Amino acid sequence: MQKSIQYFTDEYLERCCPMTPEAIVDFLEDFRKMLSISYRAKPVSMIVPEDLLSQFSKPVQKANTKMMRNKQKQ
Repeated sequence: MQKSIQYFTDEYLERCCPMTPEAIVDFLEDFRKMLSISYRAKPVSMIVPEDLLSQFSKPVQKANTKMMRNKQKQ
């Protein structure tokens, strides 16, 4: 089995820099939960036009902001 190497852009690293340890732990826990869902899935790689991708990312960013606000209230 080959292991892949993940490269990080400068923009991505800048965006992740201000993350608190709690935010990182929350992300890792959410990622773990996502991977533990018991359904058959297969990873895919595809090229998506940037304008289409941005239409998907806007609702996700809005939901993430709302989720972070709710966590801060707790």
